[in-house]
Amino acid sequence: MMNETLTNRAGRLRRPKVVLAVALMALVVVLAGCIQIVSTSIPTDIESPPTMTITLDVKATIDSGALRPTIAFRYPSEWTIVSVDYAGDHAGDFLRSSTMGNYFDDVWEFTAPNASHNGHKAGYEWWAGYGEILTLAVDDVMTVTITVQPNRTHGDFLLDFVSGLTDDVSPADPSVNGDGSNWESGGTLDPPAIRLDQPCTLLPSADPSVLSSTPAAGATDVARATDPKVKFSEAMNAATITGATVFVRPLGGAALPASVFYNPTTHEVTIDLDSSLAYDTDYEIAVDQSVQDLIGYHMAADFVASFHTVAEALPPAPTERYPGDGSTDVPLDATPFMAFNQDMNAATINGANFSMKVSGGSTNVPAAVSYDAAERFAYLDPTGDLAPGTTYQVTLTTDVRGTNGLSVAGAPLTWTFTTETPISFLDVPPGHPYHDAILGLAGQGIVSGYAVSGGAEFRPANPVWRAQFAKMIDGALGLDVVEDMPLPPFTDLGLDILVAAPGVDNLYPHEYVAAAYDHGITTGLTPTTFGPYTDISRAQVVTMVVRALQTLHPTLLTPPAAGFTPTWGTSFSSIHGPNARIAEANGLLAGLPLGGAANDPWAPMPRGEVAQVLWNVYEMLP
Repeated sequence: MMNETLTNRAGRLRRPKVVLAVALMALVVVLAGCIQIVSTSIPTDIESPPTMTITLDVKATIDSGALRPTIAFRYPSEWTIVSVDYAGDHAGDFLRSSTMGNYFDDVWEFTAPNASHNGHKAGYEWWAGYGEILTLAVDDVMTVTITVQPNRTHGDFLLDFVSGLTDDVSPADPSVNGDGSNWESGGTLDPPAIRLDQPCTLLPSADPSVLSSTPAAGATDVARATDPKVKFSEAMNAATITGATVFVRPLGGAALPASVFYNPTTHEVTIDLDSSLAYDTDYEIAVDQSVQDLIGYHMAADFVASFHTVAEALPPAPTERYPGDGSTDVPLDATPFMAFNQDMNAATINGANFSMKVSGGSTNVPAAVSYDAAERFAYLDPTGDLAPGTTYQVTLTTDVRGTNGLSVAGAPLTWTFTTETPISFLDVPPGHPYHDAILGLAGQGIVSGYAVSGGAEFRPANPVWRAQFAKMIDGALGLDVVEDMPLPPFTDLGLDILVAAPGVDNLYPHEYVAAAYDHGITTGLTPTTFGPYTDISRAQVVTMVVRALQTLHPTLLTPPAAGFTPTWGTSFSSIHGPNARIAEANGLLAGLPLGGAANDPWAPMPRGEVAQVLWNVYEMLP
């Protein structure tokens, strides 16, 4: 044959190939038509896998002497051939031959297209090789397995397969193999030894990943009985999902004993723990990156999702109760309550489970029971005042429960308290005009009465000395009065006896007057006299009250409206008149008969009126 210059598929010049047209000295065995490819199996329409296998069933059509099988495979150049072997009536491995490969690159590809040749394909290359020495019998079948790595290529591919036979001694020597034609024998058979343009479609590949976990990453208050789960992005190879690759462990610890179940429909794995999780503990769901999808890809990285279990359920406990156990002098309008350290089931806090009765009695005191969820307070509000001087018992049963379903710690709980015996005066009955003021001040220890047979009298019509009023206003304002205070410059207070009795201070009148003087409440009758035993007038009381509030609580009193005219007027005194106007406009004189019995600002102010004014002050204080 004539010399010809061939190019490879990339257009590069190849070495000249001399094809001899004369007979070789050695016997050339022409083997055309001796073997055929009866079937092919090519993965297609799948995700481009890490590794895939292509199989060919090759059948002998003759009985032969010692020969070797050959196979040539044209594939995308991005692929990697891992191995080529055969099994069946004969078994062995194919050894790759560069000489045979050159034949298919240089001769086969550039043979004019015909039934057995389809020309050059850009982007493809050939793998060619030969097998073990064998002796064929008619209808012997070998299954050729080609293992390749597509290396994530995807698209539509057309593969070519060529089978043949070759010399047993010099399998890669064209000169004893029909100039290479034996390597593509059987082209005229049906089916032929050549299969061209066999389709293979590979889809884009993707690594599997974990889409979600249950509990989710960062979850808290997770129930102890939880069986964690993970959901994958695609179908997975169940064989790779085991207790060693998908598991739960304490943070920094070893995997917990569990059974692992994979659902191929939902792509979800359930980790069925052998025992419950611990309270108040950090755990993590872990998936090793080695788990694989059905194609064989594994995750890009390990997956870890941490979560924290619920704290151990503890019974609610009382943090406060009112009145305290054993309390005395409890007000008659008291509303007992109990506070808790955690949220309570409001439905369990009712009259059957939270009640009060007279100690030793059997009948519950009528009361409204309520629960303040924001404050966690249970209230027991009697429908009327409690009886004076009486001991009551409050009971909270085991049926009062927290929202976690647990009873209150230590339940049933009971405690007792005793109500006050209110102060009363024989001459200040209910309905007296100054009843509430007198008893209110007496209850605060600001005023007292006179013991008489059968009780005490307040004597509301009696006048009040200036020293007495100093003590009363100090008490209403809550001023500190202590022994050894600096004394005022008044010379008419008498001798200051420091000790009235062993262990008892004697503060009257010196220290009470001193406290009033120090706070600007009084300036005395003159710079050096106070008049401690002089009856105090209404005008003096009003001025001392206004001065006290303006000094100690300057924001409480507001200026009277421009057109406000006080009942007493203001012309009676340039000092006391304006103060009386301020006092009346701010309600300090409320309850006094200013236009009647109390119409004279210069007259001594009776004890009852003084009590009313001081009560008005007391209730105004913040």
